[in-house]
Amino acid sequence: MRIRHKDLAAQAHVDLSVFGYTLSDPRRFALALLTTYLGQGLSSRLFLELREKRGLCYAVSAGTMKLPDTGTFGVYAGLNVGKLEEAIKAILEELVRVKLQRLNDEELAAAKEKVRGPTLFSAENPVNVMNYYAKQALDRPEEILSYEQAIERVMQIDAEEVQKVAQSIFLTQGLNLAIVGPVEENRKEELLNLMKF
Repeated sequence: MRIRHKDLAAQAHVDLSVFGYTLSDPRRFALALLTTYLGQGLSSRLFLELREKRGLCYAVSAGTMKLPDTGTFGVYAGLNVGKLEEAIKAILEELVRVKLQRLNDEELAAAKEKVRGPTLFSAENPVNVMNYYAKQALDRPEEILSYEQAIERVMQIDAEEVQKVAQSIFLTQGLNLAIVGPVEENRKEELLNLMKF
């Protein structure tokens, strides 16, 4: 865990992350669905639970980074420093929940559509198409997928695969936390005690 004290009025920026998958790992498609469900957009689970329902943060989202030899999954939150511990605990509770409970049919279908729609929209722009194929040629030349092939991979994923991804990456030993804001060092021990799945 890393805390950087910075005077930002009463606001803190939090990044909670774990190891994810490489850019060639076949599980990356299921991880994309999990990430979308948890933290992409105003209808995502984290946004609805932490911001809308509980008022714990100003902003919350989830994202991934995929590299040739490693990858990450992370949750970002911007929040009032007084709600720091409660928000971190709530984020971890949501990550644990998807380990224990599979997405229902409606949740899975909505996540798939949130991946499929922007992908199809991106394919309408020639510059996006050029970047899409060029990135694959550089990063993964042995497996260059068309837009249709990538969407098909996503659409074939079931709830069990998404749950298995959550179970494989949401692990205490790989959990990292970075905080920037007016957070005193004497809160570090309490924060460390929260850092477990």
